Amino acid sequence: GAAGCHAALSPGGHKGRKTGDRQSYSVTSTPCAHRRGCGILPQFGGWKPPPRTLRRCATVGAMRATRITSRQNERVKRAVRLRERKSRAAEGLTLVDGARELLQAVDAGIELEEVFVCRSLCRTEFGRTVLERLARTRSQWHDVTPAVFARLAFGDRAEGMLGVARPRPRPLADLPVPQHGLVAVLEGVEKPGNLGAVLRSADAAGVTAVVSADGRTDLFNPAAIRASLGTIFQVPVCEAPAAEVLDWIQARSLRLVAAVPAAAVSHWEVDFTRPTA
Repeated sequence: GAAGCHAALSPGGHKGRKTGDRQSYSVTSTPCAHRRGCGILPQFGGWKPPPRTLRRCATVGAMRATRITSRQNERVKRAVRLRERKSRAAEGLTLVDGARELLQAVDAGIELEEVFVCRSLCRTEFGRTVLERLARTRSQWHDVTPAVFARLAFGDRAEGMLGVARPRPRPLADLPVPQHGLVAVLEGVEKPGNLGAVLRSADAAGVTAVVSADGRTDLFNPAAIRASLGTIFQVPVCEAPAAEVLDWIQARSLRLVAAVPAAAVSHWEVDFTRPTA
């Protein structure tokens, strides 16, 4: 097979089992018989397999693939419900939109229960890398139509990939205490986009940890994950009541610096190499 085509369907060659609007495959490490590869990886190289191959082939290592064509599919409806905070809290799950964000989650070892892929929208290098990395995990992936993905996608930035992830909330007591660093504390942050933007900046600046105190949005809101470009999985983060956060700061003898618009001292004049919150 061609480069990137690492598996073939088993048993029975390219015969799948149809269940309603889905078609399931078991994938083994047998090299693919197609001369130019199959499944989704070769499509990134510019070659587009014929429709029958698109429906039947899967080349993503040990992952189990299903085809979903209905917007009313139960897995689709369950994923859509995770846009609501109540559902995320009840299931301990969240949505990760986009290839870059999924790659950050995979790199951080976050458990991805399932991934929805619309191959006609997956055109980026990040998308190809995510698929290759997912091939090494036990995540289940679903090949979905553009209409199905339109229901799953967040806003108009659809990249053809969406994952259902189980984040790992961290208690405040487990946050690392910087010896020569900075903990960023956000009090009462309401918009998930603002939370994500701060996380993105914190990651770039090498901040030790980020704490949401009395936050009005949940930490792993899909919009916050997207705004952070997935860095929320790389920076130690937690949420806690403001009073508890203040006690935590004082118990660890961190210097406390408040950022306010009318401050007389510029942030460029502050020595942040000391343990600071």
